[in-house]
Amino acid sequence: IKCPVISFQNGLGNADVIASNIGWDRVLGGTTSIGSFKITPFHYKHTAWGRTKIGEMDGRPTKRVHSTIQALNDVGIPTELSTNIKKDIWATVIANACINPVTAIGNYKNGSILNSRGLKDIASCVADEATAVANKLGNEFDVNVVKEFVFEVCRMTHDNLSSMAQDILNGKCTEIQQITGEIIRLGKKNG
Repeated sequence: IKCPVISFQNGLGNADVIASNIGWDRVLGGTTSIGSFKITPFHYKHTAWGRTKIGEMDGRPTKRVHSTIQALNDVGIPTELSTNIKKDIWATVIANACINPVTAIGNYKNGSILNSRGLKDIASCVADEATAVANKLGNEFDVNVVKEFVFEVCRMTHDNLSSMAQDILNGKCTEIQQITGEIIRLGKKNG
């Protein structure tokens, strides 16, 4: 039996990289907004529950997706079926583009975006641009629904320090290229 591999990494193109190494028949797409941060190399602190969705990249509700969802739910990770995981990944990438760089620049917690008119305006502008790119590629997002999703993630993870802010604090490379870099690249490529 070949077990599925699920990419919960931030950014675009991760499932493609995994599939190029093990084949699409082993890959499921996934998104999550569960918040945590590293305390020590082997100790993480859970800071917030968020939505977790998985699905086949072609949207089929297969047995392996349902089995994987059941396994995640059984261990206490509330997980839902996605029949359009590519669009769900885009929604998460847009949220990450709105939250991560903004919080990383000032070492702010995610909830800070909701408490600052300036940070909220920046996140809104990023949502406008990223949604336009996603829609140009065939997604059908309502920008106002996207913004509400972004701000919902900020509320759910208000005490969390984004992964990008954590990376900067720890002197690590960030995911900026996989998040905003890919949005910019695809925006330029597709007008």
